[in-house]
Amino acid sequence: MTTPSWKPGLAIRRIGPLLIAMLALEIIFGAFVPGFWRARNQIDLMQQVSVNAILALGVTLTIIIGGIDLSVGAVLALVGTATVYMLTYTGSGSQSLGQFVLAIACGMGMAGAFGLFNGIPAAKTRMPAFVITLATMMVARGMAYRFNEARPMPVPDQQTAFLALGNARLFGVVPVPVIV
Repeated sequence: MTTPSWKPGLAIRRIGPLLIAMLALEIIFGAFVPGFWRARNQIDLMQQVSVNAILALGVTLTIIIGGIDLSVGAVLALVGTATVYMLTYTGSGSQSLGQFVLAIACGMGMAGAFGLFNGIPAAKTRMPAFVITLATMMVARGMAYRFNEARPMPVPDQQTAFLALGNARLFGVVPVPVIV
């Protein structure tokens, strides 16, 4: 069995239309939106797109192996809700390393549990991943909705370390989520 070699022409044919569309959008918005080309605006756009880009990378890998995951957004909502809840659970209003680590561990553990709940049946049964992840999406969405009582859960201002994960800038310029 031979490994196919990378072909630059094929990569350009696949990625080329996407790059042309992105360039066209940049030109159109640049022509009609004042200040669109400013570095600050471009960095802000990168920060806003970064969470969706991280999720899209995971979904892309799933699609490449022939699967599908419909539950990504709902699981993200549930994990975010649970993480913020754990940050505020003690009610002390102050920031502590233990609370920070516990909140992150809770979110990662919940995401891992949903990943196992999706992955094991998909790998061990003949049930389509579409059906499994559709059910998981409904469960996660319902849990998130019930957990936060359909209201926003703000991160307390005292949780500066946690807020820095999404809002801090490396060297005061590049947002941390863009680096991820």
